[in-house]
Amino acid sequence: MLPQSPSFPLAVALGILACVHPARASSPADKENLRFFENKIRPLLVKHCYSCHSSQSKPLEGGLRLDSRPGWKQGGDSGVAIVPGAPEKSRLMRAVEYTDEDLAMPPEGVLDKSEIQLFREWISRGAPDPRTDSSPSRATSQPIDWAKARTHWAFRPLARPNQPAVQNTAWPRNPIDRFILARLEAKRLAPVGPAPRNAMIRRITLDLTGLPPTTQERDAFTADARP
Repeated sequence: MLPQSPSFPLAVALGILACVHPARASSPADKENLRFFENKIRPLLVKHCYSCHSSQSKPLEGGLRLDSRPGWKQGGDSGVAIVPGAPEKSRLMRAVEYTDEDLAMPPEGVLDKSEIQLFREWISRGAPDPRTDSSPSRATSQPIDWAKARTHWAFRPLARPNQPAVQNTAWPRNPIDRFILARLEAKRLAPVGPAPRNAMIRRITLDLTGLPPTTQERDAFTADARP
């Protein structure tokens, strides 16, 4: 048998101890905060919020989940709902206090003052929440960059661009025509002539009804000289 180092038994003992001993014991304050969540907050969330804001909600209202810590940390379509330690900055408080009619929740009516105060105290404590999220959902995706999202063209104010100059000034009938013609002229192309009226009525009825025009509709449209 090979000789063992005197420190070998000690190393084995320390390894076993590290496996069976918890890395860090929870402080009394942590335990009290988790008890507060389990006894006071989780029942309120289940009763008033899960029907619209959980993994089982169809649809998930506002893109916000309140059935897991990763869910509410992700936030919803309107942004972050809970700011730990700052109830005055949390959308959840504005919702349950009915101070913002666009965020008023739950929809069936305002909560009791005692229930609202429990939510406020929970967030003031740092929003302790032991719940994890094991189901695939929006909450597990990449965080939304809200500042970048608001630069999307859909959020930009309307603007009237300057109409481009064109060579064939007689062809455009409206500002959109000028943009089309400018692109055509840039590629040295010319627009086609106007379609005959019998072709126009056929295109119109096929687009609107899916059927070709009747003989009467075609004749009436062709005889009408109005533009």
